[in-house]
Parts: sequence; C-alpha cells; structure tokens
Amino acid sequence: MRIRARCVLFACLLLAPVRSLAGGRSLVVTEENDIFCGCGLDRHYTQGLRATLETSRAPRRVRWTLGQTIYTPADLSRSDLVYGDRPYSGWLWFGPEIVREDASRRLSARLYAGATGEASFAEQAQRWVHRVIGAPDPQGWDHQLRAQLGANLFLDAQQRLWPRRRGGWLDAELAPRATVAVGNMFDHLEGGAQLRFGRLAGAPLAEPPLPSLGTAEPAPADPLELYVVTAVGGRAAVYDYSLQGDHARERFGIRPLMFVGTWEAGVGLSLWHAGLEFRWIARSPDFSPAREPQGFGSLRLTVRE
Repeated sequence: MRIRARCVLFACLLLAPVRSLAGGRSLVVTEENDIFCGCGLDRHYTQGLRATLETSRAPRRVRWTLGQTIYTPADLSRSDLVYGDRPYSGWLWFGPEIVREDASRRLSARLYAGATGEASFAEQAQRWVHRVIGAPDPQGWDHQLRAQLGANLFLDAQQRLWPRRRGGWLDAELAPRATVAVGNMFDHLEGGAQLRFGRLAGAPLAEPPLPSLGTAEPAPADPLELYVVTAVGGRAAVYDYSLQGDHARERFGIRPLMFVGTWEAGVGLSLWHAGLEFRWIARSPDFSPAREPQGFGSLRLTVRE
C-alpha cells in the first residue's frame, strides 16, 4: 500500500505543472453499459460513462477526463447483502493524460483521482438510468463499499504495425498495446492487440483501456473513415478495489481471479468533424464463484474542432 501511495504521489508531482496547450480541440463521450449487449442481464460491470476534452499541439497532447464506473451484483431485487457475488460499488474520477504520438507509436500517462462509496453518486446514477429505461429499481445500495479517496496512475504504450495501404477501402492496421496500472484502486498489467480494416483515414492508435474508460482523437486527414475492428486482451490483476476494497473478499465471500481475458468486435464511422464507434465486449469472469463471461457494449461519440 505504501509503494502504491508513493507512486501516485510522484505522478501527482509530475503532472501538477501540466497546462492545456493551444491547438485543435476535441470532445469524446463514451458510454459503456451492459444494456447494449442484448443479453438482458444487468450485473457486475454495469455502467461506465466518460467525457474527455483535449487541447492539443503535436507531438504532445493533453487530455482531461471526467468519468464514473459502477459495479453491482446480478440480483438487484435483494435488499440484503448478497453473499457470493460482486458488491455494489462506484468510482467517480477526474484527471489529466499526457500523450506523445508519432506515425507508429503512442505513449501516454494518465492520472485519475476521485471518490468511491456514496461520494461516487453511483447509486443515484443507476437509479436514474433505471427509471428512464423502465428497469427494476436496485435495492441493495445500502451495502455498497464504503467511501474513500481513490487515485490511480496508468502508463500506456501502443505500437502501429504495418502493412497498411492508404487511400482505399482495404486499409489494415494491427496495433498491440500494453498498460501498467498502479494506485489504491487498481494494480495490474494488461496487454492486447486490435485489428482494424476498411477505409482508415489516418486515425490514431487504439484508445488505452480503462477499468474499464474514452479518450479524444485528433482529426483524421481524410473526411471519411469507415472500418470494422476486433481486439483481444488479457489482464494480470494484483488488486482491484471493486473486489477487494473494504474487506469485500471476506464480507461477500468472493475470490478475485488474477487473469482476465477480453474479446471485442465493432464498427466505426467518421465524417469530417464527427465520429461514432460501437463495440461489443465479452469479458471472462474476474472473480469466483462467477462462472459465466460478461458482455457489455461501448458507444463512443467524438466531436472535433
């Protein structure tokens, strides 16, 4: 715990002098929700909302992101503590990201800090969404993990691999990635790769993962981009607050799993200063006794200056 706290404090000192740079701006809003998976399930990682504002000047870009993540057990009708399932929890966070990118590589450092428990407003957010879509009201938020300040540093490296043919409808791009996370919310190593093909208009590399999270993108060189994408990834987790914080392992009778895999498939469309991408994501269980993978969708809207 002391090592994680020192790393986060060091990152705060590094990022404190960062100022937004003049240049092109973009706004990205990403919604991740299990309602998009079409499986009729509302459980575990059930909601993730992020809004990212970027002001940029090559080769360094600065992004500011406000986000909220929400986790629940599978049975939302129970008002007692659900033993053997993921506890109710949420994290409301905000922070900067510094990005350095060229034609073939992107490096970034993200520092997010915020609050868990009642201060995350996860209960209010889920109840409001359920009222809007006519879903049952969740009854067990009295047992959510307690409030604490949470901060995490994410270091990302991504590489674009060729071949890639520009200017046609058969462009292809393979991009492996790696992420190191350290803090009092998540400690893990993550890696993966994505393959995009279609009409690629010079768009950037894949956005870094967030347990899950959106990032902004610079304007593509071509006004039209249309592609399909698939991706695979894996995570080796040492600590996850949503499964181990507030003595969750003992209180809820769960055992976090170290290795978690994901698979993604989706489509994207960009035209001039706006872009829209949807991905369907399947994730293997991240705790026991859960046995079935979880599915959810990610919808990302990008607006550029």
